[in-house]
Amino acid sequence: MATPPDFTAGQVLTAAQMNQIGLWHISRTTIGSAVVSVTISGCFTADYTNYRVIVSGLTSASTGAGLNMTVAGAGATAHYSTTAYYTAGASTLGHATKNGSTVIDVGGVVGTAFDVMNAGETSNNIFVSSISCDDQYYRSTAARIEYTAIPASMTLSTNTGTMTGGFIDVYGYRGP
Repeated sequence: MATPPDFTAGQVLTAAQMNQIGLWHISRTTIGSAVVSVTISGCFTADYTNYRVIVSGLTSASTGAGLNMTVAGAGATAHYSTTAYYTAGASTLGHATKNGSTVIDVGGVVGTAFDVMNAGETSNNIFVSSISCDDQYYRSTAARIEYTAIPASMTLSTNTGTMTGGFIDVYGYRGP
């Protein structure tokens, strides 16, 4: 029998084979026209410990616009560090943020992917890891968000201007 993901049409899969699948698609959200934020409800559950979020196909009204994440049920503070390097033109400019609000910079609006770890657990901490590049910025973020229960939703918003079109795909994967 073929090893996943090389399946053949009509093949019956065992539970053991299905459990070997690395990522499980949970949801796809289509972005509207000229919106500043999108909320994805029910994306975190006790079924998965960790999540991969992929944002693709967006366009922005503002060059180099960033994408921020918040989670419903987060505590009053987040502990995080964000570094962004402006790479357009002849000069490079960097900035860092440490221990800001619960709004986390997860990348550029043009497209990004980030991991949300521990969101399906009730240990009161979510860990976010993000690295993204677009035509204006390179961004890297590491964060710890405090919360009291598995978050009910996640909101992605622009830090300036609006976003149009594209998709937000959420995948779940089990941790150790």
